[in-house]
Amino acid sequence: MYLSDIQLHCMKREAARLIGDPYKLHAALMSGFPADSVNPADERVLFRQEPPTPGSPWVQVIVQSQMAPDWTPLLERYSDAAHVGTKELALAFRAGQRLRFRLRANPTVTRNGNRLGLVGEPDQRAWIERRAAGFGFALELYQVIDEGMVGGYKKAAEGEEGRGWRRMSFRAVRYQGLLKVTDAALLQDAVSNGIGPAKGFGCGLLSLARG
Repeated sequence: MYLSDIQLHCMKREAARLIGDPYKLHAALMSGFPADSVNPADERVLFRQEPPTPGSPWVQVIVQSQMAPDWTPLLERYSDAAHVGTKELALAFRAGQRLRFRLRANPTVTRNGNRLGLVGEPDQRAWIERRAAGFGFALELYQVIDEGMVGGYKKAAEGEEGRGWRRMSFRAVRYQGLLKVTDAALLQDAVSNGIGPAKGFGCGLLSLARG
C-alpha cells in the first residue's frame, strides 16, 4: 500500500479549482494511475482533503492506493502549485491496540429509494457507531465535525439524462479521535477499501496512527 502527501497552493488559480471541486480533484488525482494499469476489481484509490492550516497557502491532500502512483502528469500540469511525497506502508494491527484515527465520511440514510445525508450530531454519531464493530474497531473518545455540503460539477455520462455538466453535492463529516482494535483483519479491510459512500470524491479514507 502507498500513501501520498500532496500539497496544493490555494493561491494558484488552477490548484484552487481542484481544492474547491472534489470532482475535478478526483480526476486530477487519477492521472497518477493510468487507466490501463488499474484493475477496478482489486484497486481502490482513496483520498481526503485535510482541513486548512491557518495562515498557510498550502492545502494537504492525502492519497492512499494499492499500487505505486506516478505523479509526473500532476506535477507537470501544476508545476509550482503542487508538491508530492509518497511512501510505502505495511499494515499491521492487533486486537486491543488503541490508535488515533481520522475519517472524512458521507453518513447517509436511504428513504423512499433516495440517499440522504444525515444532519445533526446524534444521527451522525449513530451512523459510525452502528458500523464500527463490522469494521473491526470500537470507538472511544472522538469528535464529530460537520463540514456541511460539498459540491462540484460532474459531466453527464453517455446515456444519462441531460447534457453537459451537472451540479452534484453531498454532506461531509469528519470523525477524529481514538479507537480500539477489536478485529485486526476487519480493520485492515476497512483501511484498504474505505468506509461509506462517496469514496471517489474524498470520503471513506480511514487514517490511523499510534496514540
